[in-house]
Amino acid sequence: MMSENLASIKTPEMDKLAFTVLAIEASAKKDEYFSE
Repeated sequence: MMSENLASIKTPEMDKLAFTVLAIEASAKKDEYFSE
């Protein structure tokens, strides 16, 4: 349901926020991977 709401509201701000979240998650996963 959340993804549907995001898809219906397509704005540059939302795209930037989504990209930032993905980048943070990817960075966190990378840190976990290298820390082990």
